[in-house]
Amino acid sequence: TSADGDAVRSMATQATNGVNDAVSGIPKGIGNFPAVTLNGLTDLAFNGRGGVYVPGPNPFAVPLPFSGGNAREESYISAGTTGFGLGLGPALGVFGGGSSLLSVVPEISSTEPLPTLLFDYNTHPDLAENIWHAQRAGHPETLTWQGPSRVNRTNALRDVPSGILTRDEYPFASTAEGGTGAWVGHVPGSQNFSQGRMIQNFVKANNMQPGNRFVVCVINYSGC
Repeated sequence: TSADGDAVRSMATQATNGVNDAVSGIPKGIGNFPAVTLNGLTDLAFNGRGGVYVPGPNPFAVPLPFSGGNAREESYISAGTTGFGLGLGPALGVFGGGSSLLSVVPEISSTEPLPTLLFDYNTHPDLAENIWHAQRAGHPETLTWQGPSRVNRTNALRDVPSGILTRDEYPFASTAEGGTGAWVGHVPGSQNFSQGRMIQNFVKANNMQPGNRFVVCVINYSGC
């Protein structure tokens, strides 16, 4: 029947897209490995005091060179980084216990799905719509947490006028992808304030560390 044919074509398309995302995502994940490793080491050096790690922003964090175009490709990117790190670990161990560096890089220490930060159009319409437009304009759905950054926020908001509404940038200033070139819209101050609390609660609930990646999704607005 026509319906059966449509179902088969849909399954074939999904399978093809999945293969394409894997073919592109895994090499990107391997390419991200040096930056992920460097961020883990500098984070440990900057925030490790007297043998005790105290979570905080990493001013030496570098952005990851590769990101995905969708959540599925991002999962393959994460898998590529993880797989390469786990495979490299035993080899590094030959050179004076080098595999221990894997333990200080949160991104490659787990194969768990990336946590998702949800923004609901029904409760925060202006905020959700601004993020949705930013993502449709090409800004990534998957971001890398690095902690509050006044530099990123200043660079993102430069030359953007303020008024009755507040300026809201995406990607967030607290991520490696934020800063110069971010999408900036105008939203009510109450929603902007709520966003700050939502991010703080999300970071705490998921024990986000610099270098950890997460997905941002808009719901109830033709989004994910």
